[in-house]
Formats: sequence, C-alpha cells, structure tokens
Amino acid sequence: MPENIQMICLVRLIVAAVCGLLIGVERQTRMKGAGSRTHMMVSLGAALMTLVSSYGFLPIVGAAGVSVDVSRVAASIAAGIGFLGAGVIFVHRGGVVGLTTAAGLWTTTGVGMAIGCGMYAPGITATALMLIAQVLLRGVERREKMQVTELVVGLTDGKGDLVRLYDWLEQRKIIVREIDLKRQEGNSVKIVLYIAMPRHFDKADFLRLQEDIPGVQSVEI
Repeated sequence: MPENIQMICLVRLIVAAVCGLLIGVERQTRMKGAGSRTHMMVSLGAALMTLVSSYGFLPIVGAAGVSVDVSRVAASIAAGIGFLGAGVIFVHRGGVVGLTTAAGLWTTTGVGMAIGCGMYAPGITATALMLIAQVLLRGVERREKMQVTELVVGLTDGKGDLVRLYDWLEQRKIIVREIDLKRQEGNSVKIVLYIAMPRHFDKADFLRLQEDIPGVQSVEI
C-alpha cells in the first residue's frame, strides 16, 4: 500500500477514535454500562473495517476474474454492532433501560464508518449532534419524565379494593408498570406496585388512600 494512503488511514483512525471517545465520555459521566472505552473502540473498529474495505483490496481490484463489492463490509458493520446494543438494553421495574446508550453505540458505528471513508464533515457533525442530543436535551427529558417508585398497599378486599385503587391512580395520571400480589389471611391482600407518576406529584398524597378507599389497611412508600 502506498505511503500516502497509509498516512490517510492513520489520520482517519485517530479522528474516529477521538470522536468515539468524546461520545463515550458523556455516557461514562452518566454511569452507563458502555463508556468512553467502548464507544472509542466501536468507532475505531468501524473506521478500521471501512478502511480495509476501501483500500485493503486495491492490489487485486481490476485483476482478471476478480469482483469486489466493498459495500458488503460496511453493511456487515452496522448489522454486527447489534450484539453490543442488545447487551446494554434491559428491563427494570417495567421500564426499558439502556435504549439511549444502544442507539449511541449504533450511531457511533456510523461516525466511524463516515470518517473511515474520508467524510470528515459528516462524521464530526454527527458527533457534535449526538453530544447536543445527549447533554442539552437531557434536561428537557428530565422535566418530562415520570418518577418511578414502589408502592405497597394492604387491601381488605383484594378484588373490589384493587379496582378502586386502580381508578384512584388513573385519576392522578399514575401508571402501574408492574404488580405483585401477596395474599394474606381471608380475602385481604398486600400488593406491591411499581408505578410511574408525574414529577409534580407529592408522594405524601398516597397516605390519602386510606381516607379515599375504606378497604385500604396500610400504605408504604
């Protein structure tokens, strides 16, 4: 491989690694599973594979009976990153966690591929836009997000009181994500609810459950 091409490859690998590092630092400060090292390696690996597909087959391109489709490598990179994305997504208390990090890894792959092809402007612009989305828009999402908590309620009549409890929660725009019933003596039950409620809702208002629903024996937050 000519020296000028090797130098081009080195520069692109360094730029891809830096872009991946910048994206990963933001994730690491948020204590996410995929941090600076993971994002840096994803971007670096994507750039390296793109460079190999672009320049690695130059010696045989044009030879008799040889056909090379460099786009296949690029397509395989995007598909192969899926196993990393799946590894950071999990369900916790009825909610899905890790989607932003998984999407970040996938987009970081695109950044590495773009820089590997020599498309510096799109790659660097995508890096900047990702940082803007993850840093600046986080405050907007935080204001709109609902707070998740655990609510334990003891009911005298499991069936009837449970319906009234659901109505009470629905009126206050509280979403029940998961429920676990533990039957006590007779018809009484103790239920554990994992709920999502508006941020402005005061948890102390749950104590009113005993006043609003006669069948509520106890409330634990």
